[in-house]
Amino acid sequence: CGGRGPVAPHLRGAQEIPFPAHNRGAPQDSEDPVNDVSMWAGRGMLRFTIPAGGSDAELLLNLHGGRSNGLAAQYQQRGFQKRRKPGAPPGSEPVKLPGSDGSNYRDTDGDPFAGDYNITGDELLDVWGVSLRANWAPTDLIEITSITGYESHDRFILENTDANPNNLLAVEYNDKAWQLSQELEVASYWTDSLDTHAGVYFITEALDAFNIFDTPR
Repeated sequence: CGGRGPVAPHLRGAQEIPFPAHNRGAPQDSEDPVNDVSMWAGRGMLRFTIPAGGSDAELLLNLHGGRSNGLAAQYQQRGFQKRRKPGAPPGSEPVKLPGSDGSNYRDTDGDPFAGDYNITGDELLDVWGVSLRANWAPTDLIEITSITGYESHDRFILENTDANPNNLLAVEYNDKAWQLSQELEVASYWTDSLDTHAGVYFITEALDAFNIFDTPR
C-alpha cells in the first residue's frame, strides 16, 4: 500500500493519514468481499497443586487470546435532503426526504446488501489475557481464595463512514487498553449452619485512544 491521505486538521496539529492510494476518492477494485471476517481464539488451562504449610494449595492457570483480522463492516447509504413534499402548497415548511448526501451521491440499486465503496476498510483486533486462581485451606475452618487477572487489547479499524464511493468521511480508530485485577476472599466455617465470607477487590486499568477523522480539504 502506498500513498498518503489528505491532512486531517485540528487533530494534534496536522496529522497525515497513511491511507492507501485507492482510499482517496476512486472506487476500490478489491478481491476481498465487503465485510469479510477472519478470526481465531484459543484458551489453555493448567491445574496443579503446591505444598503450603500443612495442606496443599490448588492453583488454576488460564491463558487465553484471539485475533480478528478482516474488513470493517460497511454501512448502507441513506441520504436525506430538506425540501417540500411533492404537491405541497407554496410556502410550506420543507421536510427531510430521501435524496443525495453531502457529496451528491445517492444509492439507487435498491439492495440493502449492496453498495458503492472506496474503502473496504481493515479491522485488526488482538486480545489476550491471563488469570491465576488459588485456593488454600490452612485449617478445616478457613479457606482462602485469590484470583489475579490481566486483560489487554489492541485495536485498529479503518472505517468507510460515509458509505459511498466519494471521499466524504473516513475514520481511523486506534486504541489500546489493559486491565489488572486482584480479588482475595477468606471464608470461615464456624458451624454446619454458620459461615462468613470477607474479602477485598482491586482493579486498575488504562485506555489509550487516538482516532483520526479524514475529510476532504
